[in-house]
Amino acid sequence: MAFIHSDDRFFGLDLAPLRRDLGQAWAGLRSGPLLSWISPMQPVRLLQADGSESLWQAREGAPQRAPQKSSPRAGTPRARFLAVELPDELLLRRSLQLPSMPAASVQEAVALDLRSSSPFAEDDLVWGYTVHATPPRGLQVDGVLASGKQIAQYLLGMQERLRAAAGASPASPEVWATVPGRTPVVLRGFAETLRYRAVARQQVTAWALLASMAALLLAIAITPTLQMRLRAIEAVNAFTALSQRTAALLREREALVQVQTQLTALQAILAEHVDPLRVMELLTQALPDDTTVFTLQIQGSKVSLTGQTGNAAALMQLLSAHPVLRDVRAPTAAMRPPGASKDIFSIELTLDTKALGPSAPSAPAAPGPATPSAPAAAQATP
Repeated sequence: MAFIHSDDRFFGLDLAPLRRDLGQAWAGLRSGPLLSWISPMQPVRLLQADGSESLWQAREGAPQRAPQKSSPRAGTPRARFLAVELPDELLLRRSLQLPSMPAASVQEAVALDLRSSSPFAEDDLVWGYTVHATPPRGLQVDGVLASGKQIAQYLLGMQERLRAAAGASPASPEVWATVPGRTPVVLRGFAETLRYRAVARQQVTAWALLASMAALLLAIAITPTLQMRLRAIEAVNAFTALSQRTAALLREREALVQVQTQLTALQAILAEHVDPLRVMELLTQALPDDTTVFTLQIQGSKVSLTGQTGNAAALMQLLSAHPVLRDVRAPTAAMRPPGASKDIFSIELTLDTKALGPSAPSAPAAPGPATPSAPAAAQATP
């Protein structure tokens, strides 16, 4: 089983129409006003068969009539390229009607038709053609055939005219043929290649200028971004260098912060700490003389004491009225054993640490009953 493979197919899709349409669109864009300066028209001076001269413009395609000068005194301007028009008696014309197809396919079809209908030998055949689009019918092709030997004889007889037109030495001219009602046809194999090369050089120069302009615009566009990036890199490098120089200072600062934190915690602990001797002195002054303390326990600002007194309720009121003592309460009820003359009590209270600070004056003694003064016995347990 044979498989048909075509370069114009991709996964079964025919890409030939797409390529043809893209080529036509690109050709139209190049010949349009936007990109026409990339392939500028080259002025060509045409020496017509009737002895007159005219100025034309051409690229690779069919020539076009140059615009007329506004001044009637202006003669035919000098042109870089020179062309000679062949008389009708040296020409054979042929018209073809082709469907729309790529330029390469048109050239192959025209070459095949002209060679098959040519009365001249293969090595003596000179031909050319122009294509005109007729949308309802496709493409109208105007072909021209001539003999290379007859053209050479004709150019040899025009040496004087060529010398006068080109200067001291006759130039190598292009050979054109006119088609009634159409643009001239450029016959192949003469000096038209010089014009094609000039157009190609100008295209290369134009594309180089476009690339340079695009590169310049790109450089202008990205320069602010590059500057900001360089500044950011410099800032990062400077910050890194500064961090390296201040690393020792940062370590010392961190150590200092830790020490300050420890000092703050220590100050908080010391603020809650109460001197036991001052507490005992305070309680000695605050308790009445008929009160005996059995146990005394100090935990921070909390004080717990047990003992006996003549009146436990009066003792509670006395301690509650003291300015340094706070939250006086009895965790257990006071009791008086049978046959005893005093109550056994258990009291818990909170000290005002600010009043008991190092600079705080000693609290005044609370008034007690009018009895002979005697220090209260106390026992302190850690």
